[in-house]
Amino acid sequence: MPNKDNFDLNNLLVIVNVLLCITALVLYITTGPNQYIELYTVILLCLLGSQNVLMLLYGRVKREPFVLILAAITTVFYVARVVSLLYNPSSITFNRSVVTPDHINYLLVFIMLSNVSMFLGLNATKRKIVYDENIPEDQSPAKALNVIIILFVAIIILYIGLLPVSVFGRFSGYILAVFFRLRLILLLSLLYVIINFRRISIGSRFAILGLILLFVVFNTITGSRSSLLTLAVLLLVGLLSVKGRIILNNKIILLGILLIPLSIFLYNLATACRPFFRVVPDVFSEQKRLAFKESSYLKGFRQFDITQVCQPVFDRMGYLDFSVDMIKNQEQYSRVINAEYYLKSIVDNSLTPGFNVFGTPRTENALQYIYRDLPSPTHQDINNAYHADMLTIYGEYHILFGKYPALLIFFIFSYVFKRIYLALKSKDIFLFFLYRAIVLLIFYEWLNSFGTDWFVFDLIGIFMTVFLFKNFYKMRTES
Repeated sequence: MPNKDNFDLNNLLVIVNVLLCITALVLYITTGPNQYIELYTVILLCLLGSQNVLMLLYGRVKREPFVLILAAITTVFYVARVVSLLYNPSSITFNRSVVTPDHINYLLVFIMLSNVSMFLGLNATKRKIVYDENIPEDQSPAKALNVIIILFVAIIILYIGLLPVSVFGRFSGYILAVFFRLRLILLLSLLYVIINFRRISIGSRFAILGLILLFVVFNTITGSRSSLLTLAVLLLVGLLSVKGRIILNNKIILLGILLIPLSIFLYNLATACRPFFRVVPDVFSEQKRLAFKESSYLKGFRQFDITQVCQPVFDRMGYLDFSVDMIKNQEQYSRVINAEYYLKSIVDNSLTPGFNVFGTPRTENALQYIYRDLPSPTHQDINNAYHADMLTIYGEYHILFGKYPALLIFFIFSYVFKRIYLALKSKDIFLFFLYRAIVLLIFYEWLNSFGTDWFVFDLIGIFMTVFLFKNFYKMRTES
């Protein structure tokens, strides 16, 4: 009998979508339209929220992880973003060119059509996903000490990455990104705890989870602005791979609500720390301490200005902003979003580490040179002033394939993801759930695209890291 104090994540997201739509209506009635939002935008937002509700209700019944991930992304980064633009019509991305409600309206319609295509692709096969959490009697967990040592080494490597001298020379970034991808280490470790939670000692649980928390905290104070989001995504795909649904009790929901203001503070803190740890090594100089104290990202907290505190987070969660910018300026961006450019970038950045064949930076890094009207960059230019822009799958595929052909591509790719997920097999229960979690993670990364060339590089890093470390985590077979 289900516990009345427990809530399915699908149901919670349904409530969130309803509340966001109500908030949008109230804000529009009380504040009226602005330079980005008109009445038609609010109507389209409510339609998109309703679409999310229907998908989430379906996903709850079918225990469909892909649908939950798609609806969650749409809710947090698109529906909520429109509401934030009603509250405070400000966007760094929209400053690149003139954006009107028509551009946002067009995108909202395209998102609804795209999500329908992906939903149909995910459900084009009649096979159901089978969930069996029972661990075979002849399989026991890998040694917890393995996991603890690997996590500890990951923290050390994170620290080494901040040093001004590269341990592996010009290959350092490539080696760490491909052969020791840190978020994959976190996923392996989280999945180890999820699967073996009641089969490992309490001390091992605390040690592993404590190191994961330490990793996130250290990563944040050294300038990473997405540590909490990354942890949440890894937990999401890990739990969905094993259970197919996420059930939350009242305490966890309360903790999640409390984490929202904490995440806003940590994001601003990480942004304020970023220049000091990631650009110049003398992080403890008096000049830098003074600059940190006067950082604009912390100014809102000192002045108790909620709008100023939240605005950097609104900009960061503005996947909608990136999509609008991509589609609106697709003629200019098509210079670096095309098959030829991607092929050259993949050769240079994924297949030939340490030297260049074509001298082609990744698309995510080259975009700023287009919207800032600068000459085409070299790899040295990118290294001297690193900056990456998100494309989103909606913006990228609209440019690559066109509006209606993109819908077919969405259907095909989603169908392939689902077929791969259903075809996964392994006698080792840990590896079976690991492969599932990886497919879900790749699906999430695909939706939040930084470019196809980046996606290929990401795939290489995922597969290589898992190949090298999976044997330290997989189950031991007892004869």
